[in-house]
Amino acid sequence: MTAANTAARIASVPFWNERMAFVREKGMSALAEPTMTRWFSEAFRAREPQTIQQFKTMVETCPQVGYLGCCAALRDEDLREAIASIRCPVLAIAGRTDAATPPEGLQFIHEKIAGSKLVTLDAAHLSNVERAQEFTAALRAQVEEVEQVEKWNK
Repeated sequence: MTAANTAARIASVPFWNERMAFVREKGMSALAEPTMTRWFSEAFRAREPQTIQQFKTMVETCPQVGYLGCCAALRDEDLREAIASIRCPVLAIAGRTDAATPPEGLQFIHEKIAGSKLVTLDAAHLSNVERAQEFTAALRAQVEEVEQVEKWNK
Protein backbone atom coordinates (compact mmCIF):
# COMPACT_ATOMS: atom_id res chain seq x y z
CA MET A 1 0.00 0.00 0.00
CA THR A 2 1.19 3.51 -0.72
CA ALA A 3 -0.12 6.49 1.24
CA ALA A 4 0.98 9.57 -0.67
CA ASN A 5 0.43 13.16 0.39
CA THR A 6 -2.32 12.29 2.80
CA ALA A 7 -3.05 11.93 6.50
CA ALA A 8 -5.10 9.73 8.77
CA ARG A 9 -7.07 12.87 9.65
CA ILE A 10 -7.04 15.73 7.14
CA ALA A 11 -7.83 19.16 8.57
CA SER A 12 -10.76 19.75 10.92
CA VAL A 13 -14.54 19.67 10.78
CA PRO A 14 -14.74 23.51 10.80
CA PHE A 15 -12.17 23.69 8.00
CA TRP A 16 -14.21 21.39 5.74
CA ASN A 17 -17.48 23.13 6.60
CA GLU A 18 -15.92 26.47 5.66
CA ARG A 19 -14.50 25.03 2.43
CA MET A 20 -17.90 23.60 1.51
CA ALA A 21 -19.65 26.92 2.24
CA PHE A 22 -17.05 28.75 0.12
CA VAL A 23 -17.61 26.45 -2.85
CA ARG A 24 -21.41 26.66 -2.54
CA GLU A 25 -21.22 30.45 -2.50
CA LYS A 26 -18.46 31.13 -5.03
CA GLY A 27 -18.17 27.97 -7.12
CA MET A 28 -15.26 25.83 -8.17
CA SER A 29 -13.57 28.54 -10.24
CA ALA A 30 -12.91 30.60 -7.11
CA LEU A 31 -11.11 27.62 -5.60
CA ALA A 32 -8.84 26.92 -8.58
CA GLU A 33 -6.04 29.48 -8.10
CA PRO A 34 -5.60 29.00 -4.35
CA THR A 35 -5.55 25.24 -4.93
CA MET A 36 -2.58 25.57 -7.28
CA THR A 37 -0.56 27.33 -4.56
CA ARG A 38 -1.30 24.44 -2.16
CA TRP A 39 -0.75 21.66 -4.67
CA PHE A 40 2.50 22.88 -6.27
CA SER A 41 5.61 24.68 -5.07
CA GLU A 42 6.34 28.18 -6.32
CA ALA A 43 9.32 26.91 -8.30
CA PHE A 44 7.25 24.23 -10.05
CA ARG A 45 4.47 26.71 -10.85
CA ALA A 46 7.02 29.03 -12.48
CA ARG A 47 8.73 26.19 -14.38
CA GLU A 48 5.61 24.32 -15.57
CA PRO A 49 2.84 26.84 -16.42
CA GLN A 50 1.15 24.46 -18.88
CA THR A 51 0.91 21.72 -16.27
CA ILE A 52 -0.47 24.21 -13.76
CA GLN A 53 -3.08 25.36 -16.28
CA GLN A 54 -4.20 21.77 -16.86
CA PHE A 55 -4.72 21.18 -13.15
CA LYS A 56 -6.37 24.57 -12.70
CA THR A 57 -8.83 23.72 -15.49
CA MET A 58 -9.48 20.35 -13.83
CA VAL A 59 -10.43 22.09 -10.57
CA GLU A 60 -12.54 24.74 -12.34
CA THR A 61 -14.52 22.10 -14.23
CA CYS A 62 -14.88 19.63 -11.37
CA PRO A 63 -18.59 19.01 -10.68
CA GLN A 64 -19.45 20.94 -7.54
CA VAL A 65 -21.64 18.18 -6.14
CA GLY A 66 -18.79 15.67 -6.41
CA TYR A 67 -16.32 18.03 -4.79
CA LEU A 68 -18.72 18.73 -1.93
CA GLY A 69 -19.17 14.99 -1.42
CA CYS A 70 -15.40 14.53 -1.19
CA CYS A 71 -15.18 17.39 1.32
CA ALA A 72 -17.90 15.77 3.43
CA ALA A 73 -16.09 12.43 3.36
CA LEU A 74 -12.82 14.05 4.44
CA ARG A 75 -14.62 16.06 7.10
CA ASP A 76 -16.26 12.99 8.60
CA GLU A 77 -13.42 10.46 8.40
CA ASP A 78 -10.82 9.97 11.09
CA LEU A 79 -8.51 6.99 10.62
CA ARG A 80 -5.93 7.84 13.31
CA GLU A 81 -6.77 4.78 15.41
CA ALA A 82 -7.74 2.39 12.61
CA ILE A 83 -4.46 2.63 10.70
CA ALA A 84 -2.56 0.82 13.45
CA SER A 85 -4.32 -2.38 12.36
CA ILE A 86 -2.78 -2.29 8.85
CA ARG A 87 -0.56 -5.34 8.41
CA CYS A 88 0.74 -5.03 4.87
CA PRO A 89 3.87 -3.29 3.58
CA VAL A 90 3.25 0.47 3.52
CA LEU A 91 5.17 3.22 1.80
CA ALA A 92 4.31 6.72 3.02
CA ILE A 93 5.33 9.54 0.66
CA ALA A 94 5.26 13.13 1.87
CA GLY A 95 5.92 16.44 0.17
CA ARG A 96 8.26 18.60 2.21
CA THR A 97 6.28 21.79 1.40
CA ASP A 98 2.82 20.21 1.26
CA ALA A 99 0.40 22.70 2.83
CA ALA A 100 -2.69 20.60 2.03
CA THR A 101 -1.45 17.52 3.90
CA PRO A 102 1.74 18.50 5.73
CA PRO A 103 4.52 15.92 6.15
CA GLU A 104 3.62 15.49 9.82
CA GLY A 105 0.53 13.59 8.69
CA LEU A 106 2.66 11.00 6.90
CA GLN A 107 5.07 10.89 9.83
CA PHE A 108 2.10 9.98 12.03
CA ILE A 109 1.07 7.21 9.61
CA HIS A 110 4.64 5.93 9.51
CA GLU A 111 4.82 5.83 13.32
CA LYS A 112 1.46 4.04 13.66
CA ILE A 113 2.01 1.35 11.02
CA ALA A 114 4.65 -1.16 12.01
CA GLY A 115 7.32 -1.69 9.37
CA SER A 116 6.21 1.18 7.15
CA LYS A 117 8.68 3.32 5.23
CA LEU A 118 8.59 7.10 4.93
CA VAL A 119 9.97 9.02 1.96
CA THR A 120 9.87 12.81 1.89
CA LEU A 121 10.24 14.52 -1.48
CA ASP A 122 11.10 18.15 -2.17
CA ALA A 123 7.59 18.93 -3.41
CA ALA A 124 4.20 20.23 -2.42
CA HIS A 125 0.91 18.28 -2.45
CA LEU A 126 1.09 16.60 -5.84
CA SER A 127 4.52 15.11 -5.37
CA ASN A 128 3.82 12.47 -8.02
CA VAL A 129 3.58 15.29 -10.58
CA GLU A 130 6.17 17.68 -9.19
CA ARG A 131 8.81 14.98 -8.54
CA ALA A 132 7.56 12.25 -10.86
CA GLN A 133 10.88 10.43 -11.28
CA GLU A 134 11.67 10.37 -7.56
CA PHE A 135 8.09 9.36 -6.72
CA THR A 136 8.19 6.51 -9.23
CA ALA A 137 11.62 5.41 -8.00
CA ALA A 138 10.27 5.18 -4.43
CA LEU A 139 7.32 3.08 -5.63
CA ARG A 140 9.55 0.78 -7.65
CA ALA A 141 11.94 0.29 -4.74
CA GLN A 142 9.00 -0.63 -2.50
CA VAL A 143 7.64 -3.12 -5.03
CA GLU A 144 11.07 -4.71 -5.48
CA GLU A 145 11.51 -5.06 -1.73
CA VAL A 146 8.07 -6.62 -1.28
CA GLU A 147 8.77 -9.02 -4.15
CA GLN A 148 12.07 -10.06 -2.52
CA VAL A 149 10.35 -10.74 0.80
CA GLU A 150 7.62 -12.75 -0.90
CA LYS A 151 10.25 -14.74 -2.81
CA TRP A 152 12.08 -15.59 0.41
CA ASN A 153 8.84 -16.55 2.15
CA LYS A 154 7.96 -19.16 -0.49
